[in-house]
Amino acid sequence: MRPFLSRRSLRRFSLLIVLLSLILTTGAFASAQNQPSENPVQKSRDLARKGIQAYQKQDFAAYLENVREAARLRPNFPPILYHLARANFLTGNQSESLRLLTQLSQMGNYIDLNQDEDLKPLQAKSEFTQAVQTFEGLKKPVAGSQVAFELAEKGLITEGIAYLPSEKAFLVSSVRKRKVFKITQDGKVSDFLTSGQDGLWGVFGMKIDVKRNRLWLCTSVVREIEGFKAEEDGQAGIFQYDLKTHKLVKKYILPNSEQGHVFGDLELHPKGDVYVTDSKSGGLYRISTTTDSLERFLDTSPFVSPQGLAVTPDGKRMFVADYSVGIGVIDLTTKTFSLVPASPEMLLLGIDGLYLHQNSLIGMQNGILPKRVIRLELDAKLTRIEKLSVIERGTQHLEDPTLGVIVNHSIYFIANSQWESFDKDGTMFPPDKLNQHIILKASLK
Repeated sequence: MRPFLSRRSLRRFSLLIVLLSLILTTGAFASAQNQPSENPVQKSRDLARKGIQAYQKQDFAAYLENVREAARLRPNFPPILYHLARANFLTGNQSESLRLLTQLSQMGNYIDLNQDEDLKPLQAKSEFTQAVQTFEGLKKPVAGSQVAFELAEKGLITEGIAYLPSEKAFLVSSVRKRKVFKITQDGKVSDFLTSGQDGLWGVFGMKIDVKRNRLWLCTSVVREIEGFKAEEDGQAGIFQYDLKTHKLVKKYILPNSEQGHVFGDLELHPKGDVYVTDSKSGGLYRISTTTDSLERFLDTSPFVSPQGLAVTPDGKRMFVADYSVGIGVIDLTTKTFSLVPASPEMLLLGIDGLYLHQNSLIGMQNGILPKRVIRLELDAKLTRIEKLSVIERGTQHLEDPTLGVIVNHSIYFIANSQWESFDKDGTMFPPDKLNQHIILKASLK
């Protein structure tokens, strides 16, 4: 496994934290290759590895010491909390173990506690039983959406969605087919940008600038695209199109590097600047209206795998969802970053798309099980997360939600992008094993 955090690889792990391999591999604890050694994520991963090695040697005191320090560096991270609960039990602190298991059960990520042989002596305890029941309750679907559109063509890997108000139509991007579809109100589907047009690679996030009549999109080389060439792996760029003519206005290509890049999502600033996240190298970039060039926005990245972005209405701050860290906010003037305060039981990892609607953040959380779409209510000043509620979870169509778009107080989002539709050798499943791509709609009123 590569030493960076790709969105697809972490989705595959989905924080199945019962398995020891999650901490021994780089998937759940991976940091970008350019992260400094003092980065808390990197340090916590290294400590967790040491703890697991001590556990395998039945040195439970060292197991506890290492995972406790890992938890201090990275609080409320389920894989570490799980091992901290086990380590406490194995060193005789049963009450602390039960407290941690209770905390874990309230975070929304499913764990089958009964599979852990080390914890079997706790099964008679009421706290353990309650934790198991809370975990099992996560299997109950939450259906707050309805089908908006279906795409007949299969095997697309749908990722991004945008709205064309002039035509009351939606644009949907395909990573696999390297193109953009248009879906009209009556469900008719046509090509907005054809496969590979203007040198498109896999198409990820998209945004429409209505004021300037522009479509901005992320395009990146990943192994899942048709016509993948190994020598192009890791290339990424932003393409700007004229909405009326569908003609390319300009390409902004990032020079490739050893670790490679994946531009996954972008956000438009009220002044017209474009901000872009690189989920592979952990970078944040900007195309400003003054320079009209792609430039790194932060000299030192605080991110591991940044995904969705949401700028505040005043344009002064921007929320960022980091797949492996949580939700942070950047002061766009001072370029300072901080995590958004939230209660410990609010699990904010594994969020892909992120959108600000009035005083709430809407997140596509495909990095936990069961996958879900969540609403995070903020305080009046948009500085703290005060409540988490689930919009959609564990329903028939919600296989792998990615990105969305807010239209008239509703969120339209990709429900089943189908990134996992490949054999071990990288061959896509045959059509009879693939599902139709679904766009769901949920009211935000």
